[in-house]
Amino acid sequence: METKYYLYIKTSPFGLKYLGKTTKNPFTYLGSGKIWKRHIAKHSLTFEDIETEVVFETDDINQLIKKGIELSLLYNIVESKEWANLREERGDGGDTSKFVDFSNPIFHNPERSKHLNSFIDEEDKKQKLKERASKIDYKNPERIRKIKENTDWEEKEKKRLENTDYSTFLWKTHEKNKKPVLQFDMDGNFLNEFDCAANAARSLGFNNGGNITNCCKGRCKSSMGYIWKYKDKNESN
Repeated sequence: METKYYLYIKTSPFGLKYLGKTTKNPFTYLGSGKIWKRHIAKHSLTFEDIETEVVFETDDINQLIKKGIELSLLYNIVESKEWANLREERGDGGDTSKFVDFSNPIFHNPERSKHLNSFIDEEDKKQKLKERASKIDYKNPERIRKIKENTDWEEKEKKRLENTDYSTFLWKTHEKNKKPVLQFDMDGNFLNEFDCAANAARSLGFNNGGNITNCCKGRCKSSMGYIWKYKDKNESN
């Protein structure tokens, strides 16, 4: 079965546009551009809020690339403030990190979409905001779900705690930070080596290696009847 490619133009209720490509349903697919996705998330938009126009469809990827570049140049999507694209649409998935010149001031310009909130006067502002609001279905269950999902901090924290295995976290932290320790008798003769202070303490019948750690750090001369030192990285016994 041949893959069908679609070139589409998305227009948000706030006036921002985006030219993109997909092999999915172009009318339910939201788009993948960084600025475009940020815009969608900011306003909690769903595919029903966004106007979608399919401008080209084909099963030939080379034809899609050719048309994508043609439309990119026609609409000047990279330079124009009306568009959210950071680069020409070339049908390659939109990974901007490989193609965008991040030193380009356009990428970092916070004023890029400021024109969407520029108004002649207060009356013009009211009219435009009312017109934009009329295009959004505020009772759309999907929109309500997304708003709740993005603002329900208690639920987010609950899920975070449920998904955090602290026993595994603490074990990994311990494994990452543990230091080998060397055991000496009170005359300074080497006796043994352990991979960490906790295991050294356990070998002597104690549960806590804190005192051994204190000895290694020079806070006390000995612990549990022995002298303890951290093993130097270049030291071998």
